[in-house]
Amino acid sequence: EQSYPDLQHNILQLGMSSHGSTSSSTYAGQSSLPRLPIPTLEETLERFPAAVSALLSSSRDDESNSDGAKNSKEMEECLEEIQKFLTTDGPVLQKLLVEYDEKGRE
Repeated sequence: EQSYPDLQHNILQLGMSSHGSTSSSTYAGQSSLPRLPIPTLEETLERFPAAVSALLSSSRDDESNSDGAKNSKEMEECLEEIQKFLTTDGPVLQKLLVEYDEKGRE
């Protein structure tokens, strides 16, 4: 864990003044950050239903219980679309994303 002076120094190195305003462009330190790995299409699609479920749950909280069945049907439709995407556009788009990322690393 970094100490406060080290952390403050790192913030200043990224172009931030001690008052929080930028002294250069927003992305000045972008090139010094490590690149994140691109997850596989399967990993992404495994996580996607949880995000959708959270959205359906929040809409369910705002509406009556009769909409719970509607949300369940919407989730089923979403899962079907995920499976379709996995076998249609998904692999092509994933390949393009990986190629784009590799060019950015050169």
